[in-house]
Amino acid sequence: MPYRKVLGLLLIAWMLLLVGACATPQPPIPPPAADAPGAPAPSPSPQPAPTPSPEPAVAPLPEAKTLAVHFIDVGQGDAILLLVQPGATVLIDGGPRAAGQTVVNYLTERGVKELDLVIATHPHADHIGGLIDVLEAFKVKRVIDSGQPHTTKTFDDYLTAVERQVEAGHCVYETPEGQIVQLASNVTLKVLGPDRNLSSLNDNSVVARVDFGKTSFLFTGDAEKEAEERLLARGVDLKADVLKVGHHGSSTSTSAAFLAAVAPAYAVICVGAGNSYGHPTEQTLSRLAAAGARIYRTDVSGHVVFTSDGTTLTTAAAAWAAPAPQPPASQGMFVGSKKSDKYHWPTCRHAKTIRPENEIWFESAEAARKAGYTPCGVCRPPTK
Repeated sequence: MPYRKVLGLLLIAWMLLLVGACATPQPPIPPPAADAPGAPAPSPSPQPAPTPSPEPAVAPLPEAKTLAVHFIDVGQGDAILLLVQPGATVLIDGGPRAAGQTVVNYLTERGVKELDLVIATHPHADHIGGLIDVLEAFKVKRVIDSGQPHTTKTFDDYLTAVERQVEAGHCVYETPEGQIVQLASNVTLKVLGPDRNLSSLNDNSVVARVDFGKTSFLFTGDAEKEAEERLLARGVDLKADVLKVGHHGSSTSTSAAFLAAVAPAYAVICVGAGNSYGHPTEQTLSRLAAAGARIYRTDVSGHVVFTSDGTTLTTAAAAWAAPAPQPPASQGMFVGSKKSDKYHWPTCRHAKTIRPENEIWFESAEAARKAGYTPCGVCRPPTK
């Protein structure tokens, strides 16, 4: 057979063998058992990313229908309850320690279960003493105070009571800088002061303004002239219908310039009857009267409550009125001077020049003459 023919046949046979080998099926490779030693674990299926939980919705604040401001009679001290209906419950100061249970009872009788906010204006005992009992009796959600330290046991006890509220996990403690608190959707409490580093605890009192519709209240703690001047210099809007008079009516508070800026229609003085400080002073009462404010005093009227519907203010308390001046009691019919020998009718121009310490009075002309006095030649009193 020719060489080329043999070579061609061999090439064809080799190609057929190659094709047959490629077409032979191969047995499948079994997967390793999951529990076989050394067997790799199957890759987990990819999981979808978890859907983030939505933030809890914040309930909208209610719209207040009324605001009642109670100036509680605690003697020589301040305690003021704000009841927003519907809305927040606020206590500004708590009076002296001895009045603590009085304040607790007052709040309880008015249905208070917890307090949304307590403001301690400054650490003097006649403002924070009663708060100790209040903080022990009620859950308090927020405390704002002046941040000023004090060295008294009353202050230490107050701080301990605040710490217990905070440690219970439901209370936040804050200092007053720039605080604005919504007591309802239409009731705002704005902290106006103090400015830092004033010279006294009184002047570092928390000063707050509450606005409800067309009505407003200004609470001043024991702020005195320095604090008032600082507020005026900053141009703070102090205009208010009701002023809680600073420092119980002391002469060191409620300056004429401050009153002109506030222009209150009503002024409330929280003060104890017969207190040893002489509060309220005649100077402050005169300034309030000159400013046209109707004056209310807890030492005269007891608890003083103002209620606002956002437009008008009402109170059942009786306004204080200065006693009417009484004419001087008659000391006799005729008057003379220890420095002269004349007696006069009291209306005589010469009688009006006699100094009070030199006056000498006579029941009759006869008594004057017996004392060696002669009638004035100008007013010509009788001789008998």
